[in-house]
Amino acid sequence: MGTVLILAVGSVLFLTAQDVMASNARLVEKVSSLSNLWSATAAFGALAVALAAGRVALKSYRAQTLQVRHLEQDKEAELASKFGLWATDVYAEPDDVIYHNAAAQPVYHVIVTFYVGGLASRTTHRSKPLICGTLGPTREPATLPAAREALVEFLATAARDESAHVGREANRKDLYVLYLEIQFTDGNGRTWIRKHDGTLRWMSSIRDVAALSAK
Repeated sequence: MGTVLILAVGSVLFLTAQDVMASNARLVEKVSSLSNLWSATAAFGALAVALAAGRVALKSYRAQTLQVRHLEQDKEAELASKFGLWATDVYAEPDDVIYHNAAAQPVYHVIVTFYVGGLASRTTHRSKPLICGTLGPTREPATLPAAREALVEFLATAARDESAHVGREANRKDLYVLYLEIQFTDGNGRTWIRKHDGTLRWMSSIRDVAALSAK
């Protein structure tokens, strides 16, 4: 009888010990899972912070690079920005072409192209490129007689072309919005084109300028 009782109690204790061990194992497993989850969350958070910092650094670097590039471009365009050439309005008489070079150095290979529109035909008339050569520094705006002569001839030709378009005799009243573009090389040897709205564009070579003027 006593032996049976001892065996029964031992079995109960054994089963209880197994349940405790199993519970502990599950507890350890849960704690381990939570620890792994926390580690993964912490690692993901650190990665997100690193990526955000990297994006901020990259954005700052790009902004600084762009600012440096703009400063370099402004410095490169300093001489070119001091040269300008313009014409009087299409209805103004006498015709005149004026230039001003505020730089201390001449500009070279100056090429001028005139444009004017036709009121009736809505056609843009374009002159042949006029080579003006080298223009030295000026204290005040100065006239350019050769360009003025070319302008007078161009306006007359544009009026005749307009007559061909509209089928009747045309004159300056049938023309509008006279403007010009200039191409030149500054004292640093850089070649530029100044568009009719005043903007400057750097050209890689005189050949590129000549090709552009032929279009």
